[in-house]
Amino acid sequence: MDKKTYRIGDFAELSGISKRMLRHYDKLDLIKPASLDEDNGYRYYKASQADEVKKIRHLQDFGFSLKEIQNLLSLPLAVDAFMDILKDKEAHLRLEADTANRQLLKLQHFITYVERNPGQINYVSDDTFNIISDDQGQPNQVSEKRSIPMISQEKRQELYKVQNTLGFSEFIDASIAKHPNNLKTMITLDIDRFASINDKYGFDAGDEVIYQTFIIFKDSFQVLLTKPESRIVRIGGDEFGVYLIDASKKAVEAACQRTLDKIHNYDFSSHGVKESVSASIGIINTYEIQHSRELYHQSTKALLDAKRKGKNTYILHELS
Repeated sequence: MDKKTYRIGDFAELSGISKRMLRHYDKLDLIKPASLDEDNGYRYYKASQADEVKKIRHLQDFGFSLKEIQNLLSLPLAVDAFMDILKDKEAHLRLEADTANRQLLKLQHFITYVERNPGQINYVSDDTFNIISDDQGQPNQVSEKRSIPMISQEKRQELYKVQNTLGFSEFIDASIAKHPNNLKTMITLDIDRFASINDKYGFDAGDEVIYQTFIIFKDSFQVLLTKPESRIVRIGGDEFGVYLIDASKKAVEAACQRTLDKIHNYDFSSHGVKESVSASIGIINTYEIQHSRELYHQSTKALLDAKRKGKNTYILHELS
């Protein structure tokens, strides 16, 4: 039985946090002292409470706020329920990380183009831009040799046309408002290890991988995308999404497997990538969800499960 107690300073040293933080935990009812000396106000803790401190610090490392942790620890959660909360947090962190990565990728891409083509920049769109010729009216010369040609303007424009996440969300919400009781399907595709492809082969090769993946994804879902209330979108970077209403589960799974097989078997060597490429797909089938954000969140959770399973696969989650 754990009878020995420690004053707050000793317990702080034992648990590896400050006295100030222990007092803050006490104030939030996260960890209360095992006993309190009413005469001098000293707080006393048991050694076993150091495990509670570790639990809180782990949850903080996972991105949970102290308020969220307080709510978590106050509930008698079963393991499955707790795992679902962790996967919810994982999906939220993935969204934040994807946003930051897309911003970083665009910035790096932009810097690379400017370094290759020093001169005045003419912005064409959010995703494409032209480099103005130099003072002699000649196109600026690329300062480095490239064996892989830059992705064409036509391909960039095709990708740009489907990159409208706000419009995609509005489309889904309008569709749900019209068909609240229908089966809704959201499919999210992400290229596996895409950052390493970009780093190893360069942005031009990476852009070609994104473009060819998009074409394969779109072609694989061609029949399903001809139906009303369906749409494909480039969510950003190397991530794409498809939204469907009342789609056959069998047809969706067949289209996903077709997509994965075609990507894996595609020869990207002509685009400068000397290795096979794969993707992972997350699917959510639901009658219950009534908002685009939650639909995307749940498909992202399925996508992350697919990546944990070993990549180059799809996972389907169903919510009745």
